[in-house]
Amino acid sequence: MRGVLNRFILVILCAACSIAVWGQNNRAPKIVHPDLIETERRNDNRPSKLDPVFDKAKNESTFFLSGLMVIQEAPFREVRVPGETQNRRVSSSIMKMVVYYKTPGKKKAKPAEVVVAFNYGNAFGYEFVNHRDLSITTDGEKFDFGRMNLVERRDEGFRAYGFIRYWETLETSIKADAYQRIFGSKSVSIQIGGESVSLTKDHLKNLQSYFKDLK
Repeated sequence: MRGVLNRFILVILCAACSIAVWGQNNRAPKIVHPDLIETERRNDNRPSKLDPVFDKAKNESTFFLSGLMVIQEAPFREVRVPGETQNRRVSSSIMKMVVYYKTPGKKKAKPAEVVVAFNYGNAFGYEFVNHRDLSITTDGEKFDFGRMNLVERRDEGFRAYGFIRYWETLETSIKADAYQRIFGSKSVSIQIGGESVSLTKDHLKNLQSYFKDLK
């Protein structure tokens, strides 16, 4: 993203780079959110609450309506990193999801729209070069949102042992009432281009726990 959320996600990704050499220097990296540091490992389905972020230059606040959730991960491979005593489980791709909205100043306000964002990482190349239309299917309805905005693309350079290298961030705005209708369902499947994922009960529970902030 071009704003505060972009910088926040980039901090997480930079911390992940430090993880690759953690076993060699035997020193844990300094990070803001310890539960989000390792992009190669699936996180807890109960991610920590993200604090609001105030951009003084823009006089604008970002309020989060979810934790940063891992919603999809490719099968693991086991690799041995020099200096580490145990094999590390590494996935070839991962997709994270976060929901947020922005308001002027520091005061929380009821938003008319929310932003649904996805951070996708792949060890082999970019996934959403041409096809990134978003559709969401619930219990009995399908919602088409068209082409998602590609707001960030990042190549972290050579990554030893097949760690994730290529990152893309996509987002789209959804009306707040439609967002609650969709993610208040008992089942939700998301399709972005050729990638599809069904949210778990824990994912939906996390999203629905923030509905009170939209009242």
